[in-house]
This record gives sequence, C-alpha cells and structure tokens, in this order.
Amino acid sequence: MNAFNRRSRSHRCLCLIMAALTVYAPAAAMAQQPARRGQPIAQTPAGEVPTEGRATTDLLADAKAEPLDAASLVPSACAAIAVRPAQLLKSPLMEMFPVEVVQAALMKEFGLDPLTAEQVILSAAAPEKGPPHYAVVAKFSRPFQMKPDSELTRHAAKATIDGKPYLKSSQPMLPSFYPLSPTVLLAAPEYTLPQFVDPQAAAAAQRGKFAAQFAAASQGDDLFAMLDAESLRPLISQGLAQAQGQMPPQAQQFLEIPNLVRQIELRLNLSRPAPSELIVAANNEADADRLVELFNAAKQLLFDQVAAEAAKGLASDDPVERAGAQYSQRMMRTWDERLQLTREGQRLVLFRHEGGAPANPAVTAATIGVLVALLLPAVQAAREAARRSVAQNNMNRIMLALHAYHAAQKKFPTQANYDAQGKPLLSWRVHILPYLDQDALYRQFHLDEPWDSDHNKQLIAQMPEVYVEPSSSLGPGEGKTHFVGVAGPGYFFDDQGSPRSIKQITDGTSYTIALVQTDDKHAVIWTKPDDWTPDAKNPLAGLGGVHPGAIFIAALGDGSVRIVGYSIDKSTLKAMFTIAGNEPVAAP
Repeated sequence: MNAFNRRSRSHRCLCLIMAALTVYAPAAAMAQQPARRGQPIAQTPAGEVPTEGRATTDLLADAKAEPLDAASLVPSACAAIAVRPAQLLKSPLMEMFPVEVVQAALMKEFGLDPLTAEQVILSAAAPEKGPPHYAVVAKFSRPFQMKPDSELTRHAAKATIDGKPYLKSSQPMLPSFYPLSPTVLLAAPEYTLPQFVDPQAAAAAQRGKFAAQFAAASQGDDLFAMLDAESLRPLISQGLAQAQGQMPPQAQQFLEIPNLVRQIELRLNLSRPAPSELIVAANNEADADRLVELFNAAKQLLFDQVAAEAAKGLASDDPVERAGAQYSQRMMRTWDERLQLTREGQRLVLFRHEGGAPANPAVTAATIGVLVALLLPAVQAAREAARRSVAQNNMNRIMLALHAYHAAQKKFPTQANYDAQGKPLLSWRVHILPYLDQDALYRQFHLDEPWDSDHNKQLIAQMPEVYVEPSSSLGPGEGKTHFVGVAGPGYFFDDQGSPRSIKQITDGTSYTIALVQTDDKHAVIWTKPDDWTPDAKNPLAGLGGVHPGAIFIAALGDGSVRIVGYSIDKSTLKAMFTIAGNEPVAAP
C-alpha cells in the first residue's frame, strides 16, 4: 500500500486514467473526465441522473462513432488509446454490468455522465531530455459540469488563460484541466497545455506521422490503441537490459524483441460486427521470421514448465493433485491450439475475432487476459524506464539549481546554514528553492530556526516534486528524498560549514560525484541537514535499491547525470567521491 500511495502522489490522475482504460471502458470514461475542482467551468443542467425515465437501450442508440482527430494527440506522440465509452455500453458483455449504479455514482461524485462520453483519447510522447508529454481529450455529447473538490483535482486550483477559466496543477507531472469547448475537456500537464491552448504554439506543433496514422487507422472501434515501438525502443531496451541479470538463461533470447518490432495495434469491438485484433508489425520480413521463432519458443517454454509441474502432480498419491495435473494438461492442449500466430507479410496477428462480440463472453475475457499477460513484461519495463528517466531529470534539475546558486553567490551552498552556536538548521535543499521556481515555498521557512522547529516542520509535507523518487515505496506524507549530497571532509558538501566553489574541485567537475540516489532506508527528510557519507570499506552501501537491477543514479559536479552499476570498481568510485584527491580516474 505504501508503494501505491507513493506513486499516487506524482502520477495519481494519469495512473487512474490509464488503468481504467485498460480494465473497463465505462470506468475509463469516468476516470478520465473527473478533472477539476472549484466552480463549474462549463454550464450544464445539474441535479439527478439525466437518464431517469429513459431506457438504457434508447440512450445507447444516441452514441455515434465520430472519426478521430489527429489534433487531439500530443505532438510527437508515440502511443495513443481511443475509447468510445457510450458505444461500448452496447456490448452484450455490459448486460450484467451495473451501468445505472456507476452512472449515478459518477454523476454524484464528479458531475460527469459516462453515457455522454462519446470519445476519450489518451496520447503520450516518449520522454527525451525532460518529462514526457501526455494528454487526455474527452469529448461529450452534452456540456459537462464537474463537481468541486473531487479526488482527482485536489492538486489543482482555479486560474485563467487569456481570461478563460481552468484548473491549474500545482504539481509539474500532474495534469491541469482545460475546457477546449463546453463539450470537450483537456487534461494535460502545464508544460503540455500550450501545444493545445496557445494559438502560436498549437500552430507550430507538429503532430507527426504517428498521429495521422492513428487517426486514419481507427475505424470507429470501441477501443483502438497504437504504439510506435521504434520511438519507445530505447526506453524499453534500457528497462529490459536492467532486468537481464535477473532473467533465467533460457529467457535471455527474448530481450531482442523490442529491436524487431516496429508498431503494435490493438482494436476491440464488442458492440458491433467489426474485427477485434492484436497485430504486431515487424521492421521487415526477416524480423517477422525471428518474431515467429521467438513466439513459438516462448510458448514452448511456457508449456514445458506447465508440463513439468503437471508431471509432479501426476506422480502424487493425492487424487486431487493428480486431477489438478490432468486439468493442467487439458488446458495446455487447449491453449496450444488457440495461441497461434497468423502471418501477413511483416504483420503478425496474435489475436483476431471477426464480427463483434463472440457468443461466449468468457472466451473474450480469457483471451484478453492472456494477451495482457504476454505484454505485461514489456509494459512494466517501459514504465520503469520512464520512472528512471523522471528520476534522472529530477536530479539534473537539482544540479542546475546548484549551479545557478553558484553563479549568483560565487559558491555552492553549504550542507546547511548554522546558528550562532554552530548548530545546523536547514538543508541546502531548502536554500536552492528559489532556483527551482519555488520561491514562494522558500519564503515560508524561518531560516533562523532548525528544520524541526514548530513552524518549519509543518513545511516538510510540501516537499517539491523535484525531490521525489518516483519508484520509491515511501509514503507521500513522509517528505523524504533519495537525492542526497555526498557530504564530509573532502567531498562535495563539507559537513563543517565551509562552502565549496568550482575552483576547489581540482579533480574536475566531470570526475566528481556531487549527488547520489540512496535506497529507501537511507532516504532523508528533505529539509533536514542530512546527506550521505561514503563508507570507507563499502562505498556502495545505501545506494540504489529502488530501480530494478544493480544500479544507482549519480550526478557529477558538471551537472550531468549517470546510471552507475554496482560492478563499478570500488577504488574508482572512492576517487570520484573526492573533490581534490588527485586520484587517476578514467572518463565516466
């Protein structure tokens, strides 16, 4: 639960939106439209559920499959999902779904009617130097009116753009909510908003080839998703490479899959007689051949493992265990027949059902579950790579703030400021707040009081997002950061109160580690003058541990950020911790 709470601090809205889209379309409409607090942005009649007295089938007949608009995607998008909630509710699979209850609950909690959500498009671009751009555009058949103080909008406050009211996010990675029209809602982070809202930025934004392909490929499907694997290949490969050491030898061959795949398309149609399919497009014919080999190898590996477990069960004296083994064998034969690839040139069809919802909804649910299980490792790897990219970006921003401080003060900040008796008061992380665009927070501190004074300790919970490690399991209210300085005599931060200047780093800023990423145990309260001092015998003690693989993140004195493996030579690491040790160090 702590892990969930931790991530919810930085990604709650986006995670809920994506999870809802992938689990249940009605919930997708609901999760993505709860968007703001304060007074309504668009006007619509409020009150009871507007469907009272009307049959659900009559309402469903109102849903129309309008074409997708490429302008609804973020520029340079590489992944997108479009879902038509109202249309999906026509599916026989929804007959047992409590539509009326969910509709009433969503209207009561958020003021949004899922039956009027005609189209919801989520798109994202691959992160480059900064955080990733993403956006959700929800189109309703009627004007929407959101309830104030909803769970998904507590991070936002009322603001205006060119006189038009919207909800501005107080967190960089969480979305702001802007009504593009009375029936169209945009949810996107502040740094992405101009690409939709500002006329000049929107005109200059290049939607790119992917956006056009996505809009053209959609055929009014209940759900359509497309992934440009080429754009995400570096992220996925990086994540899989970190997991390489934890994978069994027989699974190592599957690490090449991201390099073979060009694009993935998924379409689901449960409400109408149209195909449902999952298609993987390879780079070329040769890569398609290799993907077929790997698919068959993965299937054989899975079946071999099931067969080995079944053999143990068949040898048991317990009749129940033997029966369970027999069941495993029977299901293995069934899935062996159903899990078959269809080759269409460079395209591999992993799943295809012609003609809308099958007679047995359980078959569809089971098939989708298997497909999700097959794709989950790659999705998890990409998600972890994205989190690691955010962590690197956060540390880079901290180093830029330190250098901005140095430019203004001709020195880096000391580990803390001190009172007349030499007692440390507040961490350097507090003193660089003005250089992190956090001047308002900085002015709230009593700089002549310690970090745990009655006043200052109330500000711990306001830890800026830049100090957050997105993969940590720590709770959001703990106010602890994993990004700490290397502190002590001879290190970047002198714990005796002597400020450092670039001239004092005679080993060279490109060869000196200034900041490190610690594990959860060694994370510190961000306002407390507490950092990390290398252990003479084991300089890796306390580092990393939050990202898969034996790695930690380090920032060098020149502002660059590096992924460091535990395999690094310890003497080299010790040398890079000192600022003036004159030890020979190879270029990092």
